[in-house]
Amino acid sequence: MSKTENRDHKDTVIEQFSKQAIPFAKLPGHGHMDAMQMLMDMASVTDSSTVLDVACGPGLVACEFAMKAKHVTGIDITPAMIEKAKQLQEEKGLSNMTWDIGDVLPMPYDDN
Repeated sequence: MSKTENRDHKDTVIEQFSKQAIPFAKLPGHGHMDAMQMLMDMASVTDSSTVLDVACGPGLVACEFAMKAKHVTGIDITPAMIEKAKQLQEEKGLSNMTWDIGDVLPMPYDDN
C-alpha cells in the first residue's frame, strides 16, 4: 500500500469510527460483566499491573481494567473514541489512566 493509499485508508477509518463513537460506547456486548470478568481473569490483572489497551475505542475495557490495575493506557486512532473514553473515565472517577490518539503501526510504546 502506498503512503497516499495508507493515509486515505487511515482517514476513512477515522471518519467511520468517529460516526460510530456514541453508539459504540453504548453497546451492551462490550460492557457485559460476565465477558468483562472473564477477560480480567484471563489477563490476571492485579493492583501492580500496567495495562495497554490497543484500539481502545470508547474505553469500556480500559476503564474496567483501571478499577483494578496500577495504570492503564488506551490508544485509538479515532479522536472521537478517545473523547468518549475520557468521558467514561471521568464518570467512573478513575485517575490512573492515560489516553493517546495514534496509529499503532508501528507501536509507539516500549516492549513489555
